[in-house]
Amino acid sequence: KLEGNKNDLNIPIGNLNKISLFIVFNSENKEEIATIHSGNKEIVITDSTVNSRNKYAYTNTDRKPKILTYVENIKKSNKLDTNGVFRINRKKIDVNETFQGGVAEIIVYDKLLNKNQINKIESYLSIKYGISLPLTSDYYNSLGEIIWNPLQHEGFEYHLTSIGKDKISNLNQLQSRNAYSDFDLTIGLNQITTHNDENKSNILNNSYLFWADNNGSTIYKSKEPNSEILSIDRIWQMEHKGNLGLGGGIECKVKLKDSLPNPINNTLWLVYSNTKLVNGSSVNKGANMLKLKLDDNNSYTGILNEKFNTCDFYFTFIWSPKINMELYPDAENCSKRLTNAMLEIRDINEDISIDLN
Repeated sequence: KLEGNKNDLNIPIGNLNKISLFIVFNSENKEEIATIHSGNKEIVITDSTVNSRNKYAYTNTDRKPKILTYVENIKKSNKLDTNGVFRINRKKIDVNETFQGGVAEIIVYDKLLNKNQINKIESYLSIKYGISLPLTSDYYNSLGEIIWNPLQHEGFEYHLTSIGKDKISNLNQLQSRNAYSDFDLTIGLNQITTHNDENKSNILNNSYLFWADNNGSTIYKSKEPNSEILSIDRIWQMEHKGNLGLGGGIECKVKLKDSLPNPINNTLWLVYSNTKLVNGSSVNKGANMLKLKLDDNNSYTGILNEKFNTCDFYFTFIWSPKINMELYPDAENCSKRLTNAMLEIRDINEDISIDLN
């Protein structure tokens, strides 16, 4: 974390004439972020572009984390007084022109990587930090195999997020949320902990769980007149690859940004189905429902006890009343001999408490 005007982060890269640089960072600056010095040539990285022989464009991301990829020949010079340094922070003392922000990871190669090598590294960083690559991007593992092809998930290309394990690249992501999604959803293997390193779940090598959405609206509203069920247009598709292993389930955690009615009598439900869902989940009669519970951090959580290797489905969320039922037997017609009774309730996937009085 760099702040103020006294901190520099200098990465010695030697007197290189070729460089492949990958950096994950977030910036609170609007202007200059960092500079790459090589002799009398200087490359200025800003929040919007990289001024070099090539130009890398960024959209305004409101200080959200970014992945910068920079592969370039650098002209050698005897006048190089920094001995080849990637410097993050400043040229000027004025704090308004220094880099203010955080750096999560830097990867440097002293050669020009080819497209396949770049794809592998960008996929690794994307999965690790929850930063989706462009919509048309394939995702690769360290062996160069495609693990996500957006053409095979038409309509569900947005906010791709993943957990997975790849021993060669030292990837062991057991929980994740997308940094750019407007819906605060975290998914973890068996559990969700404060930090990924605290999650002790075990996932088998070269196995992944992906989820991406249709970019629908996340505003809860009623689809039917006088209905107590509020739903969103955002629908996700989840798909696994490889053998995820064994465990208790997939935990989901949602933090709502909207103020919804009746928070005491209503709750958030996860609706999921092996077939495509329709906007307005009350019409998905064959879908399964999991009631999410409000925790101490004002988030709704629940564990989906599905077999990991059959967890390919579509899901969404609805705001709906909790289920409450009271039975009033006819006391005059009840006898002491009636000691057993059967109560069958369909379409409820939750524990039921029955009190006899």
